[in-house]
Amino acid sequence: MLPGGAFGLGSSPNAQVPAATFASSLTPGANGISTDLAPDFVGKIVFEPGWGHYEIKGISRWFRARFDGRNRAAPGAGLGVAALLPISGKLDLLLEGLAGRGIGRYAAAVGPDLAIGPDGSVHPIRATQAIGGLDWYPTQTLQVYSYVGLELYGRTSFPGSTVGYGSPLLDLSPCVSQAGFPCPGGNRSIWQIMPGVWHSLARREHGMAVLEIS
Repeated sequence: MLPGGAFGLGSSPNAQVPAATFASSLTPGANGISTDLAPDFVGKIVFEPGWGHYEIKGISRWFRARFDGRNRAAPGAGLGVAALLPISGKLDLLLEGLAGRGIGRYAAAVGPDLAIGPDGSVHPIRATQAIGGLDWYPTQTLQVYSYVGLELYGRTSFPGSTVGYGSPLLDLSPCVSQAGFPCPGGNRSIWQIMPGVWHSLARREHGMAVLEIS
């Protein structure tokens, strides 16, 4: 289990990561092919007023599932902002956030996108993602950084049923033991701290072009 507690993830059909597992569980023979109605649409607007770099981002998604001989569909969407702020000539502050429904695929932990109700209806899962960090450049070829991120996923359950994401009717007792199996838990929150160092062997700038060997 990852930090932050758990929600239950019931038996199929259910909330699944939108990959081969999701497609094959709801569409036998699909071999991992996406069943979405349309490609994801991602766009952003960038502002650089003179100090800092700012972004407004949007995501539009269209989910579809085949259940009990019928096609069911529902939209998902997210809206986010980001900023890169130069604190000094060698230190930058990074801030970024995204919130919406059905956006788990765009998180660092690749969270769940949707849950399928007992009647086959499609329910995009509410999610929020945020990240903050510092980038320090002590030399032209050395970067030292540290980021912290948080992801939150909303309960998407159905009365009287263990299907969905976060059903309170699921038995999570196997999840408290390393030998417990199966564990039907799904994450409610995930966080991570990531420090690191990036060193470039050589870096040359020629006008708008940058050549870097790392």
